[in-house]
Amino acid sequence: MTQTAAQLETSIKSDNIPAELVAAKQWVLWRYETRNDKPTKVPYSVTGAKASTVDPMTWATFGEVLADVDEPQAGWNGVGFVFTPEDDFIGIDLDDCLDDEGQPFPWAAEIIEGFATYTEISPSGKGVKLFFKGEFPLDRGRKVQREEGGAIEVYTKGRYFTVTGERFGDVSEVATASTERLAAWADHYFTPAAKPVVALPMSTTTAPAVDVVDRARRYASAYPPAVSGQGGHDTTFRLACVLVNGFELGTEPARTILEEWNLSCQPPWTERELTHKIRQAEKEGAKGDRGYMLQNDGFTSHALASGVDLSSFKGCQSGIDSGCPSEISSQPISMPEVCLDAPGLIGDVLRYMLRSALYPLPEVSLAAAIGLMSVLACRKVKTFKGATPNVYMIGVAPSGSGKDHPRKVVRSILNAADGGSLVGPENFKSGSAIVESLTVQPAFVSQIDEIRDLFRAMAGNNASPWLQDIATVLLTVWGSGLAAPWKASARADAKFNREVFCPQPVIFGTTTELIWQSITSDMKDGGLLGRFCTLQTCDAAKMQSDPFDDSTDDLPPEIVERVRNWIEFRPGGNLTEQFPKPFNLPLTDDAKQAFRNHWASIQAECDGADEATRGLLTRSQEITTRLALVAACACHDPADGLNGFEIDASHVQWAEALVNWSNQIKLYQVSRHLAESSHHKNVLKVKRIIQDAGKGGLSASDLTRKTQWINSQTRRDVLQTVLDSGEVVAKEIDTTGRKKTVFCSAGS
Repeated sequence: MTQTAAQLETSIKSDNIPAELVAAKQWVLWRYETRNDKPTKVPYSVTGAKASTVDPMTWATFGEVLADVDEPQAGWNGVGFVFTPEDDFIGIDLDDCLDDEGQPFPWAAEIIEGFATYTEISPSGKGVKLFFKGEFPLDRGRKVQREEGGAIEVYTKGRYFTVTGERFGDVSEVATASTERLAAWADHYFTPAAKPVVALPMSTTTAPAVDVVDRARRYASAYPPAVSGQGGHDTTFRLACVLVNGFELGTEPARTILEEWNLSCQPPWTERELTHKIRQAEKEGAKGDRGYMLQNDGFTSHALASGVDLSSFKGCQSGIDSGCPSEISSQPISMPEVCLDAPGLIGDVLRYMLRSALYPLPEVSLAAAIGLMSVLACRKVKTFKGATPNVYMIGVAPSGSGKDHPRKVVRSILNAADGGSLVGPENFKSGSAIVESLTVQPAFVSQIDEIRDLFRAMAGNNASPWLQDIATVLLTVWGSGLAAPWKASARADAKFNREVFCPQPVIFGTTTELIWQSITSDMKDGGLLGRFCTLQTCDAAKMQSDPFDDSTDDLPPEIVERVRNWIEFRPGGNLTEQFPKPFNLPLTDDAKQAFRNHWASIQAECDGADEATRGLLTRSQEITTRLALVAACACHDPADGLNGFEIDASHVQWAEALVNWSNQIKLYQVSRHLAESSHHKNVLKVKRIIQDAGKGGLSASDLTRKTQWINSQTRRDVLQTVLDSGEVVAKEIDTTGRKKTVFCSAGS
């Protein structure tokens, strides 16, 4: 039996509310207030002030609002959940959709059953609200009033829904709706039938128009017909998308082919329904996912600069996805020896890490050793143009290969040298957490295991503002190492504002190759990826020849002594701990010339490169300067005084080699993983699967097993694009009287 409105407003069944909603800090309180002689649900913050659906500072956790709503003297009528553009939650509100027995009218039942997601009864007791996830095709919320009674509303941002926990039906979780289903639903309820159709131009590629139409017609003829009750809406919408966007057909050619295909559907669609499908496909194409079925124009690639040297990758050429055959190896070759010939204290720590590890990882250990030397020099030295020694490092290696050993060594060395305070947090939950840590310790090394999880959290569609703020803080504090003071972002309450003098955090993260799947265009174009020096292990780690040799367990005393000397080094005296006066390292003439040569090389590589590639390369000039400064510090013992303490050409050349290697890794991995669209993402993943299979390739059945995340029709679309690019070929091999199709990299 349905509860009354009064009962619903004072009784919240919190156990019924899905965990995904509870976990989000997007909750408000509400109460009835009279506006224009009508009761209105007004949202409030837990502070008692009015809340705004566009101001996260006025929202709270579910626990906070639940505690307040139970206070009878506060006069709250309930709690509400805010929809934001930062997540993919969608809410549908069906007004006046329940009869006197609490059962939905047929029009509402169709919507509820169709989305099959968590649904609850509204406070009025006469309507229901659906909570689900997906990508809504319309740019804003919508509301329609039904002529027969009732109303339908849908919102994705800037609104809140009252939440009762009075579940309607048996579904207890928030479901995810497909893009096709949402498009068809929105088209049915919110697209006026008389809205004019905007014709898109025919393809501008070099392929003849007649040939494109013919290819599209052949494709449609092999496409399965739509059958009512068996996903017919999705099937038809997907074909319309392929015709309009994949083949870039205009409205009329696409309609003609769709009408021919429609004859085989059971039952056939009406002309109006086909028009709606084409119109919705055009809206989908406006997002940029177009031209992927055209020969010689498989998809937009992340073009690499023609001057970028990728020759150190086995069989890899610049211009990935250019349409020319390639022989891209699954892994780059090993790091150049000059990089592993690390200077001074960095080299000493690196060699100790390698001989004391069960599974030595040179690249990851080098990144850790650099991070250690970097934090020792922070706030104590600088060089020309105010360059500081704090760096961001990432070490990439396979899972289970012992990535934790270098981190343990760094902690052990710092603790042994009485520098434990330089060990920073091992993870960050928000940008403000970084600021708070810097307030206590302006220079620290944060060693983050599985830093990919942090990148993935910042990149996700559901990333909270405080998670996304981590990237903002890392970007801004990077160039604020000499700020006096550096002011973090202002808060509404001044008592929460923070000022830090000369903040110089050092980041050393370890992860697997899966991190590249978490990199977004914003990270690449916004500069976050460019600020990290990334060193990736290319060869499988091998166990030490004698894993039972414990003679290397003790820390070398000379390393501990050098580290302690750096910790005790005060270039401006003991009174400069809070307001440091870093020593300005001079450069030899040879070092200055080495920098000029490096800058000229970077400029030559940037000429003709796309903007994103230039962003990665130009940032490398600053990273080289910082690493050269760190290298000079590694070669000097501050206990010997400051005489002869300078940056020479060898420091610059080592730093340049390291940065060039890091750039090659980032450019190579970006070309393999970072997609411009959903179709491009699938194309890159399928291409990697085939290329990583080696010379033997993959049979059609093996490829199907490895690509179960996409349906058969999408798989055919993606495979056609991969074959059209020329980087993958299909071969027929005789096997005991029958031929088997094998997909492999071109040239293998």
